[in-house]
Amino acid sequence: VGDLASTQLAAMSATNLSAMDQTQVAALSTSQLRALSTTQLAGLNTTDVAELSATQLGGLGTTQLNALGATNLGTLSTTQLGGLSASQVGGLNATTLSTLDATQIGALSSTQLRGLNTTQLGGLNATDVGELTATQLGGLAASQVGALSATSFAALDATQMGGLAATQVAGVTATQIRGLTATDVTELSATLVGALSASQIGSLSATSLAALDGTQVAALSTTQLRGVTTTQIGGLNATDIAELSATQGWRSARPRRSRSARPTVRRSAPATAWSPASRSASRPAPTARCYSARRPARLSGRPTASWTVPRCWSPPAR
Repeated sequence: VGDLASTQLAAMSATNLSAMDQTQVAALSTSQLRALSTTQLAGLNTTDVAELSATQLGGLGTTQLNALGATNLGTLSTTQLGGLSASQVGGLNATTLSTLDATQIGALSSTQLRGLNTTQLGGLNATDVGELTATQLGGLAASQVGALSATSFAALDATQMGGLAATQVAGVTATQIRGLTATDVTELSATLVGALSASQIGSLSATSLAALDGTQVAALSTTQLRGVTTTQIGGLNATDIAELSATQGWRSARPRRSRSARPTVRRSAPATAWSPASRSASRPAPTARCYSARRPARLSGRPTASWTVPRCWSPPAR
């Protein structure tokens, strides 16, 4: 079988292909398997698919993988799933991805999960997301975390939430925030609460905001508290307000200088009243400015010698 050309294998019917035993299937190369049509692959049953190695599955295209069907892919072992690349995982349709159980999902590495696109992640239900470990969630990009449905995001438990990094919280949408209940909010660590933006804080329901404990409230900055809405403030009780420290407030605690602390600029009055006479008196008396010019002397209409003529100019007095 291993000596068959790809074109010969591609001409084989799905029935004959399915009749191969495990030894024959194991002899097929990745190039031979890539020549198989989606019709041939769709004719394989769970026993046939179970005979494929991780390397053979890793050589198939995404269209071929989906042609195997959700039922067949749902029976893949963790070893077989480990042979899939991130691009292959990212090419699985939502139906196929949803058929994977907790054991299979848990076998996917963070690198493989990074291949999931936002459509796939948005199609996962709360049960599917609940099968992800904290380590797997921690390997997702911020945009992938934001692609989870509000229901799925709210279904994350405290352990899973603990796997999220502060940089991933930036991808959480306002819809996901609004979907958190009071119980969900209590599962957030103080670090994650401190990583929320002011707009994300403002997206919490009044009940969820009031559910924050003292440690979580202490992690809030004045910048975050500026995002709190009047509706949220109206839902706080005396205990909630008491959890705010002296340095926290609903507005920026920018210090203001008191009126007494402001410098006073005093202008002194002129010593003497101004007048034209005082102005002229304050100026020095004009002095004459002199210079010398050499001019030729003329005798009988012809220049014979030169002589110096002093000239002075005195500026007019004002």
